Amino acid sequence: MKRADLGSGLTVSGQLEAGDFAELAQAGVRRVVNTRPDGEKPGQLATADAARIAAENGIEYRHIPVTMATLSMDAVQAFGDAVPGDGTVVHAHCGSGLRAAILWGLNQIVTGRLDRDTARHPRKPEPHPWTASPSLRGYGDTQ
Repeated sequence: MKRADLGSGLTVSGQLEAGDFAELAQAGVRRVVNTRPDGEKPGQLATADAARIAAENGIEYRHIPVTMATLSMDAVQAFGDAVPGDGTVVHAHCGSGLRAAILWGLNQIVTGRLDRDTARHPRKPEPHPWTASPSLRGYGDTQ
């Protein structure tokens, strides 16, 4: 499973598989938030099964099913309640991780923790140190 770190103890990813919960528990995750409706795609782990597996691994499980067509302020608020930023390590997921990240971003804007300009223009990625100053003599030299 590939997780993206959004900061403040929140990571996001695409759809979880049954075996991912043990990995999340070992990483210190205490709550999983599923933003994907049941049956959205064939073969996805059902909410009831995911909740049971999460509990077996000592993880609280919350389900906030939303699609881009059903996105609402209630869903944004519920997501914010599930991701308090109080030190609780939370992992949110959906089909790709994008929907969970959008819910987080919208909640951050609505609550004033993230201003709109920062949301529109996030920090620029730093160049990799190797590409900033190659260590191989002659690399990129002109004759």
